Amino acid sequence: MASIPNSILPRRKKNALKRLLAAAIVLLLAYVISHLGYDLGTGTAQSPVAPGHYRVVNVADGDTFSVSMNGIEERVRLVGVDTPETHHPSKGVQCFGADASNFTKGLIAGKSVRLEADTQQPNRDRYSRLLRYVYLEDGRELNELLVREGYALATDFNTSKKQLFKDLQDKAKNERKGLWGSCAIETDNGRLQTAPAG
Repeated sequence: MASIPNSILPRRKKNALKRLLAAAIVLLLAYVISHLGYDLGTGTAQSPVAPGHYRVVNVADGDTFSVSMNGIEERVRLVGVDTPETHHPSKGVQCFGADASNFTKGLIAGKSVRLEADTQQPNRDRYSRLLRYVYLEDGRELNELLVREGYALATDFNTSKKQLFKDLQDKAKNERKGLWGSCAIETDNGRLQTAPAG
């Protein structure tokens, strides 16, 4: 068996060391991006996102938004509540739709949220959005806040919080909070329809 010249051995060791160093750098960068919230778009580091929490990257309206989940953008639909439309192709912007959207944006845009599924609902809706209860960084639940403050209607779907949301809705309605004091409200197959009151 032919022996390898001594001059080749140091070169192979150097190349192996370079490959090992390159792999270590790639692993370090992957850790920084995934655990420290480095934003590749702006080149800035964001505050760390706690395990089980996801950073909100877009808010579509009062009850729909997107999060970054393991490097993939996932759309989320709040379960058990329905806010007035802001982008519907046939309904346009409904009464209190912009208010509900701004309320949600003010609470979650650019922040991290904790998502929780409802055992009485499917994982996703017919539009492939995740159906979730959403918890803010301070522990409050967004779904509940929207109903409590009059930005959303409690849906008729069977959820584990259906009665709680109905009770909160009755209270908001009696106090004429939010859309209950500003809009004429109807439901169409469990979907919210609003128009300016009067």
